[in-house]
Amino acid sequence: MFKGINVNETKKITLKSDPDPANPTVFHIGVLDQVISGYIEDESTRIDVALAETSLEPPAGEPAEEMVQVRIQYARRNLLIIKFGVRKIENYFDPKKNTAVTIEAEPVKIYGSEYMALPDEMLRGFQLRGGAAELAEQIRKINGLSEDEAKN
Repeated sequence: MFKGINVNETKKITLKSDPDPANPTVFHIGVLDQVISGYIEDESTRIDVALAETSLEPPAGEPAEEMVQVRIQYARRNLLIIKFGVRKIENYFDPKKNTAVTIEAEPVKIYGSEYMALPDEMLRGFQLRGGAAELAEQIRKINGLSEDEAKN
């Protein structure tokens, strides 16, 4: 039997890289469904196809060799994983307000459906001092299957 996922379920985490472990920022992270996962991959992957440079002409009726180059933009992918995987942030220091604030994800349309995402303005000022990769990895982990789920 296949088992569905609860896309509204969240898990609270803190980062090992938090500069103030006594008063950490708390991230509420959730799963990324297949549509958002696909969107993230599409937005962070570039595939270029070109004819390979060669001094030899292909035999008559044969296609020229193609060169395929795949580029994965890891920083962009991590940022999109954070944008859609973080549902709420507590105890985040906002430099504009000069105080700790709570940030909630807001609805956005992707492929005609509504998803929750952190605001772009917040992401532009988001400083994790190396914690972006750690946060994105935590989100990816909860999107994997547990041992029990994998057995099903």
